[in-house]
Amino acid sequence: MSTLFSFPGVRVSGIGYELGEDLITNEAVSEIVNSNVRKALGREPTADEAEKYLTNPEWITERTGIEERYFARPETATSDLAAKAVLKAIEMSGRSVQDCEFILVATVTPDYLYSPSVAPLVQRKIGFKPRTGSKLNKMRGCDVSLACTSFMEALSIGHSHIASGKHKFGVVVGADKMSTAVNPADRTFFPLLGDAAAAMTLEAVPAEENAFLPGGQSFFPFHPL
Repeated sequence: MSTLFSFPGVRVSGIGYELGEDLITNEAVSEIVNSNVRKALGREPTADEAEKYLTNPEWITERTGIEERYFARPETATSDLAAKAVLKAIEMSGRSVQDCEFILVATVTPDYLYSPSVAPLVQRKIGFKPRTGSKLNKMRGCDVSLACTSFMEALSIGHSHIASGKHKFGVVVGADKMSTAVNPADRTFFPLLGDAAAAMTLEAVPAEENAFLPGGQSFFPFHPL
């Protein structure tokens, strides 16, 4: 039985990451949380309030296993972290920024509340040039915001772009600046998160090379109709 289309395989050809500039220990987090608790109360907490709201390094480590995380500085945006991670991934892939046909940004902390989304900001910051002489170069871009599942959904969409034959090379990046989005007086949540970005380049390969995992098993098995 003959088929009308030949669907390509998909592989991860490069990865890259970027961390916030400042390493934040549990001691520093404890100071931030306790300071904001006192600020919210407008006074020193009572013994019961201290037991309920204040924290310390041992309390954090015992309950989370986390000892340190990275926070970005005020002048660093989510798109800055994403752009640096994307450039590192493209460099590892051996490809050029101009080869990129799409950027998908998984984030819940965009630079702006409404517009523009992070993806076009990253496109500009990595130096993608829409025009080369009289030739128009295009790049698709959008943000995916689905809380903890954002990156996996963006990766699935990116995989579909390549596996369908529509595109040959693109980037998926997860980036967040959670230090500015979480209540700094909440000891149960604030110590868990930091600021960072991680990117993967996806590219088309022959169908028989469609293997993200050892042994030839595709991470996203694709079954054409």
